[in-house]
Amino acid sequence: MSEALVALNLARGRAPGDRVVGHRDLGSHALLLSLLDPDILNGFREQVLGPVERWDLDHGTDLLQTLRAFLTNGGRWRATATHLHIHHNTLRYRLRRVELLTGRRLDEVADRLDVQIALLVPDRRTR
Repeated sequence: MSEALVALNLARGRAPGDRVVGHRDLGSHALLLSLLDPDILNGFREQVLGPVERWDLDHGTDLLQTLRAFLTNGGRWRATATHLHIHHNTLRYRLRRVELLTGRRLDEVADRLDVQIALLVPDRRTR
């Protein structure tokens, strides 16, 4: 019964069209995040990613997409640069800007984990 409630809460927290919850979603971080108060999660996302999101809006950049691509590619610089069709030095510049805005170093495990968790919290503005 508790797994069903967790699955329901996970599905409700997702964007329309992405609400199917599978057995893999109920393990590890997804389950832990579903147990937290949404206001706490939103506050965490805002604290970690808010400066990057505001920078993107103010400057017409897409640092958040760059960050997401970097983490999706396992922190591999050249693979990410290739994926984004940019030079690897451009990628380094963008991610350095992310580090300055967030106060987190992407080569530090704890800092990278904070960023990855924040990216898992749905953006309230897109719901």
